[in-house]
Amino acid sequence: MKSTLERERRQTAGNRLKRLLEQQEDPDDEFYGTAYGGFLDEEEDNDYRSEESEEDVVDSDFDQEDDEQQQGEDDQEQIDTKKKRKTDEDSDDDDGTTKRKRKKIIYQAQSLQQELKAKKKEEEEETGEFKLTRQQQKKENAPKIEAKTLRKSTSVKRVELEKRQRERQERRDYLKGVASLRNTREVRKLTQEELLEEAKITEEINLESLEAYRQIELKKKEIKRMKLIQECPRICTSSMTILNEPNDQWNDLLDESYQIETISERCSRTFVSFTHIQTYNETFSKLNSSNRHYRRLCPITGMPAQYFDSLTQMPYATLEAFKILRRIHAEEMKKQKRTTSVLIDAQKDVNLNILR
Repeated sequence: MKSTLERERRQTAGNRLKRLLEQQEDPDDEFYGTAYGGFLDEEEDNDYRSEESEEDVVDSDFDQEDDEQQQGEDDQEQIDTKKKRKTDEDSDDDDGTTKRKRKKIIYQAQSLQQELKAKKKEEEEETGEFKLTRQQQKKENAPKIEAKTLRKSTSVKRVELEKRQRERQERRDYLKGVASLRNTREVRKLTQEELLEEAKITEEINLESLEAYRQIELKKKEIKRMKLIQECPRICTSSMTILNEPNDQWNDLLDESYQIETISERCSRTFVSFTHIQTYNETFSKLNSSNRHYRRLCPITGMPAQYFDSLTQMPYATLEAFKILRRIHAEEMKKQKRTTSVLIDAQKDVNLNILR
C-alpha cells in the first residue's frame, strides 16, 4: 500500500473513468426525449432515412490538397476512430443505449463540421481571398488552345511546297514504272548532251501544241463573233452632235438684214436605221400612199370630183363631164378596133404569101 502511494502518476490515468462517464446516460437525452416530442431513434424509422455520404472524387491533376481540407479530413478520421471504438466497446450493451450513443456521436461530428466551415468562412472574409474550387482550378490550369492563323505569304509558300513535293513524288513513281518495264532497278541518269537533245525535242512538241492551241482560240473567237451578230430584224439608233451651220441653198431667199450670229452652236442629230424593209413598212405603215386621202379633181372642169366612173376609172364633177368622158372612151375604143382590124388583115396577107 505504501508503494502505491509513493508511485508517480501514470500518463493514462483516468482514461477508463472518462469512458465510463461517457457511457452513462446523459440527462440531456431525457430532456430532448420529452420537451421536443422525442428525438430518440426508433428501430425502423421509415419516415426519415439519412442519405449516405458519397466519396470525394479527386482528379489526378490535384493531388496536393489545401491545409484546411487536410485538417478537416484528419478530424473526420479521429471522429470515425472514436466511433468505431465506442461501437466495439458498447456491443455488449442494450440496443437502446447503443442507438442513443450513435446518435450523439453523429450529432457531435455534424457540429464539428459546422464549426470547421464557419472558421473557414471567417478566415476567407478576413483575408479577402476566396480559394477557387477544383473545377475552376482545373479550367484555369488547363492549356489555352488558340486558333493558329497564318499569314498569306506563308500559306502560299506552303501550297507551293506541297505542289513541288507532289511533282517530285509523281516523277519518282514514273521513273519506277519505267524501270519496272525495262526490268531494271533504277533508270540511268542522262548526261548533259542527252538532256539537251531531249529538251530540243520537247521544245518542238511544245511549239506544235502551242500553235494548235492558238488555232483553237482563234476559232473560238470567230464563233463568238458570229454568235453576237443577230440575224433578226433590228432598229438601230445613233445620235451625234454637229455644228448648226446655215444652209447655203436658201441664202438667196433670205433677207440681207437676217444674219446668223452664233455659228459655233451645236445641235444633236439622231439617225434611225432599219435592217429589214418589212420592219420599216410595219413601223411607218400610216405613211403609205394607199392610206393617204388625196382630194380628187375632175379632169374636165377642174372642180372637186364628187363621183367616180368605173368604166373609165376617172372622177367627174358634173353630168356634162361624165358625157365627155364617155365620148372620149368610145372614140378610143373605135381607134383600137381599127388598129386591131388592120393588124389582122396584114397578118392574113402575110400568111397567104407564105402559102403560095
